Amino acid sequence: MIDSADLAAMQSQMNDTHTAGTCIIQRRAKTTDSEGGYTLVWTAVTGGTVPYRQVMLTGLERAFAQRFGTVSTWTFGLPLTPAALPSDRLVMGSTVYEVTSVDQPRTIVLEQLVQAVKI
Repeated sequence: MIDSADLAAMQSQMNDTHTAGTCIIQRRAKTTDSEGGYTLVWTAVTGGTVPYRQVMLTGLERAFAQRFGTVSTWTFGLPLTPAALPSDRLVMGSTVYEVTSVDQPRTIVLEQLVQAVKI
């Protein structure tokens, strides 16, 4: 059994691998307009500037992904907090990705794996 100190050490070591740069996690929010309606704006989530790493897929995984569509899917490893949600955006400099799914595939959760498409 892994105790909380060991888990925190493992999560810290995983965070050390997020060396590709930083990204901003943005979420859609409604703002009211002056006519009783609203507009949608993208705002950064609290604590939303985080380091990330690009996760490279194996050749077989890439081949399967390419068969199912013409959209390139990117996988990024992000720290556990703040949580990214499907339909959030990741802004990396001038490049923007839309999150399509979030996965935490391990029994011991060390990071969140985010699948995204470039928009």
